[in-house]
Amino acid sequence: MKEAVKKETANAKATKQETVKKETVKKEAVKKEAVKKDAVKKEAVKKETTKKSPVKKEAAKKAVSVTSTIQFELEGKIYSEEQLMNSVKDIWVYDYMRELSELKTIDLYVKPEESKAYYVINGDILGSFYI
Repeated sequence: MKEAVKKETANAKATKQETVKKETVKKEAVKKEAVKKDAVKKEAVKKETTKKSPVKKEAAKKAVSVTSTIQFELEGKIYSEEQLMNSVKDIWVYDYMRELSELKTIDLYVKPEESKAYYVINGDILGSFYI
């Protein structure tokens, strides 16, 4: 009978030790999961902050853009860059019988002492008109 009691107490101790071991393993697993969740949260926060910084840089670049106008005054008349460019486009369409879609570049030179504007269209067509 003493041997049976000793076996039962030994079995009880073994089961207690197993349950303690299982509980410690479970606690360690919970701790590891908590650490992983914290790491994921930190990574998410880092990703969010890195995504926000380029937006700030783009906003700063947009604030730098400047609009400008060019006007020429000749013999009491004022001509804008837009008016002169429209004149060259009209010459392209009506004089050269071309489509506006074919127009790639316009270089315009204003010579006030001659009251003329000289143009170069698409790098090879030269001409001038009085302003």
